[in-house]
Amino acid sequence: VNFHKSVDSNLTRENRVKGLETVRLILKHIDDLRSSSKGSAGGDAGGDAGGVGSAKRNAASETDTSHTSDLKSKRSRAVSPQAAQPQAPSTTSALPLKQPSSAATATSANSAMGMGQSTPQPKTVETSSSASAAPQTSTNQTNDDDDSDIEIIEILSPPSSPLPTTATKTTHPTQQPPPPPRRSARLTDTPIKSETSTPSFSYPPPPPAYNPPNPPTVTTRTVSFSSDSTTPTFSSSLNPRSACAISYDAGTNPLKSSLLLPNKLHQFYTRLWEWDPYWYAHYDWSTHSQSPEYNAPRFGYRTSRVTSVHQLNYGQPPTSAVSITLPPITHRQDQRKYQSMVSWGTQRPPKIYRNGEKRCIVRSLPLHRSPYEIKKRSDTHMWPKGTFVQFQNNAVHIIQRKQQSHDPTLWKGMCHVLDVTPYISTVSKEYKIDFCTREFIQENDLGSGMYGIQVAICEYIGPDRLYNLLLRKDLEEAPKQLEEQNYYNIPPLDIWSFQDSLNVALQYLNKATVVIDDSDEEDNTTTTTTPKAPASNSLTFSLLCNYSMKAIETPVRGRNCRHFQCYDLRNFLHSNSTVSGGRWRCCVCEDYVSIRDLICCGLFTRMLEEHRSSVTGSRNKVQFSADGTWELMGVSKLRYQNKRPGDGDGGGTKGEDDAPQDNTKRGRMGDKNDHEIILL
Repeated sequence: VNFHKSVDSNLTRENRVKGLETVRLILKHIDDLRSSSKGSAGGDAGGDAGGVGSAKRNAASETDTSHTSDLKSKRSRAVSPQAAQPQAPSTTSALPLKQPSSAATATSANSAMGMGQSTPQPKTVETSSSASAAPQTSTNQTNDDDDSDIEIIEILSPPSSPLPTTATKTTHPTQQPPPPPRRSARLTDTPIKSETSTPSFSYPPPPPAYNPPNPPTVTTRTVSFSSDSTTPTFSSSLNPRSACAISYDAGTNPLKSSLLLPNKLHQFYTRLWEWDPYWYAHYDWSTHSQSPEYNAPRFGYRTSRVTSVHQLNYGQPPTSAVSITLPPITHRQDQRKYQSMVSWGTQRPPKIYRNGEKRCIVRSLPLHRSPYEIKKRSDTHMWPKGTFVQFQNNAVHIIQRKQQSHDPTLWKGMCHVLDVTPYISTVSKEYKIDFCTREFIQENDLGSGMYGIQVAICEYIGPDRLYNLLLRKDLEEAPKQLEEQNYYNIPPLDIWSFQDSLNVALQYLNKATVVIDDSDEEDNTTTTTTPKAPASNSLTFSLLCNYSMKAIETPVRGRNCRHFQCYDLRNFLHSNSTVSGGRWRCCVCEDYVSIRDLICCGLFTRMLEEHRSSVTGSRNKVQFSADGTWELMGVSKLRYQNKRPGDGDGGGTKGEDDAPQDNTKRGRMGDKNDHEIILL
């Protein structure tokens, strides 16, 4: 017997097993009653072949007086009054009867579903002291007007059959449950904390906790590096370096080794998903497992402190290093998939990628960031200082920070991802990438100076495609494919309703209003802030985007921004698609805003719906009042519009109040009779 659905959908597996054991005991008890029954052969055949069909006929025809006597006679033959036992506890779901053979099961299923009843009714198995009292005391009688849910569970024979069955559940028309709310890109007047406005998206959950062996193992690995003596150097450092061999710990020490534990690896992935959404990793080539089991924990790579340096003739030695082994993809299906996915061995111009293009790239992030670094730049890809990379023992040039000649402790510049697709011909071979850096690793629990490194087959998501993924509209992929890929780990845009945005605007206006009360007594001045803004106070917003100076299409701002002014989402994504020092910086308050912190303002959307056609370069201001109303302001007066005719433009008639047009300029404070400042 398979329970595919139950009355309570939240039952755990343990409760379902207990319920199954209870059903088996009841079925065994019913089988004992049948064996001791003195009914005729026809009655036995009817009881065995009837099964669930007789149960449904009993429940459906109780109101039909023409079949009552026949059903009572069959029931009396199926259960003998001499074999009566104490009443068994009744269950809320239908309890199927045990079937002796597959033929009998097929007969019972056909009889159950082919009786022509409009609404199947449940049957509760019970025992009574007498057959004549069964119709009066039976608990299987149901009323057609009952509002309770009705559930029928089908039976398979044999009971251990793995084939699934479909449980049919009939609900009263007046008690149909409402459909679950679905999040869409349209604005709704719902609270901020409601299910329709709170994004239901969540990044993949972290892996189960992993406890490294105690005491941790120490595995010393030695890697040879070629010389870094070119001009400029591959590491962008001022001093060249000779060839050398370094050693580092590749064991299981969570503080010193190059092993990135599963929980730290998940945090590393989450930061990449949040701050670098333009690359979606289809296959992480750098993760590995220390066990052949399928569900074994996965580990990543991070830079580790160099323990010893050998064969160094000149130059400064590296301070941290790591060696990443890319194992061959042996699974035949995955091998065909990833071999045809990427154009291996082809060279592409750096910094330029097309939407949907797939490349094998290398990215890195610092595992610990100081408050100064958090305030200085966004959490995007960054190489360690003086990174030297070699692929298959050949040095590779990367775009990274450069050491400054005026101060060797400073490293400035932009960091771009490394595309290793041109160096790979097939995915069925093993490759090795070695890294040595000038980044000093401190011995603390925070991992200061350590960098996590990922080598993955990624797909580039263009700004326009990312815009559609955030709004969940105009998507090229099928919905099933998007759900399997978790929408490329792109969270939906958090859309605030008009009423919620209006409340926030009024709160912002109240906080921005300060009334100063001057007291003449003892020359004391007191400053108080009114809890409610007067009706005369107002705010001024611009309906132009600060990036493109055009009317905003999708107004967004940061969740933690201290302003109410919005900018256009599409322009924001386009401006951050390239690597720059101000990447992911808000154009109003200059705070860093990731795609997860963006919100769509319903108040700005309503303003744009009313005045978008009237917005121009000189007329784009909206005055928002304390009573919740707004109006589009007139044409903004520019400075040169106040210029008097003939004042410095070489034409027109000079008025009697005009200043002299010689090489002099009147002072800011004063009258015509004031002294003039001669411009030499």
